[in-house]
Amino acid sequence: MNGHLARPLAARLNGLSALPLLPDNAAPVPAHVIDAAKAALDRGETHYTDRAGVPVLRALVAARIEKQCGVQIDPKAITITCGLAEARSVAVRVLTKPGTAILCPQGFAEVAGVAHLIGAEMITQLDQPVSLAYLTPADPPEIMQAAIASGAAIVWDLTHSGPAAHPALDPAIAPRVTTIDSLDAQFPGWRIGWLAGSEMADRLRGFKQSLTICTTSVSQWAAVEWLQKQ
Repeated sequence: MNGHLARPLAARLNGLSALPLLPDNAAPVPAHVIDAAKAALDRGETHYTDRAGVPVLRALVAARIEKQCGVQIDPKAITITCGLAEARSVAVRVLTKPGTAILCPQGFAEVAGVAHLIGAEMITQLDQPVSLAYLTPADPPEIMQAAIASGAAIVWDLTHSGPAAHPALDPAIAPRVTTIDSLDAQFPGWRIGWLAGSEMADRLRGFKQSLTICTTSVSQWAAVEWLQKQ
């Protein structure tokens, strides 16, 4: 890399703070999920999958979102990621315009870290224009409504529950809403998350593929087993 171009990034890296420690009290992974992972190994699922993810897993994710939120998303617009961290990182990097602000009422440290790396600002109150609103169903309704009305791109993070309805239920808003979720809480360390929907689905997928090509095959088949039993 050109040294002149590398210096600003190096300075931003130096300004990063350590992320919170991962929890160490997770429940054991269900036996049927472990058995499904073993079965995947036995039948030779040890190579790259479709870059977007195993088709049956993407279909199950689409069904999960429709069941949870009433929103229909084409499985072709879903990309399986290496857990929530990658889903968040890809969404923030692709959907944030350089030199702008990201609204994140929850103040997630991971979102702040990515914003810092790309030279953006994370704010928790909508007191200036933003290019991205990183929202959860638990956020204050008045902030969510103002962010949606602003025309910003929207990330809807389903890893945090709450009473708010999914903004993509409005067809006029749906094209700018990217839904993210993961199974990190169900079996941490297996690294299964996803990016779903929006007019930016192809760009989000392309950026994810430039980082990690595809999510581990065995983890994807374990996720298929877990979602089929829900």
